[in-house]
Amino acid sequence: MNKKISYTLFVLFLSSVLFISCNNNDKTGSETATGIAKYAGTWIVNITDPADSGMDGAKLIINNDGSITDNDGYKIPSSQITADSESSYTVYQEINDTDGTTAKATMNIKFTSTTSANIDITEVTTSPNASEESAIYKGTLTKQQS
Repeated sequence: MNKKISYTLFVLFLSSVLFISCNNNDKTGSETATGIAKYAGTWIVNITDPADSGMDGAKLIINNDGSITDNDGYKIPSSQITADSESSYTVYQEINDTDGTTAKATMNIKFTSTTSANIDITEVTTSPNASEESAIYKGTLTKQQS
């Protein structure tokens, strides 16, 4: 009888271990993206003010991890992106060039749908041999369809 109880307990233990280890709980990658990652994809920039910005057609890639890669390949980590609301984000970027020039940009992105957004960019550039320059750009983003 003692052997039968031990066997039953062993089977119950083994069953519970298998049940726990085989429990999936939807860990198959079907989670819904949150934050700016829910807008993941390639976005085309169209600057409307000033009209001659030279940025039209530039691309911003919103990555699945919540980071952004700009047109020049610089990756802006998610730690530099702040959610102001469910559809509005502030992005901070700083680029230091080898000649000592520093460019700091603040981008305010307001998504109006899953395929369009408004963008305001404030850029400040400092250089060791020149005065500080600043520029403000306004425009739209359109999600590139695949």
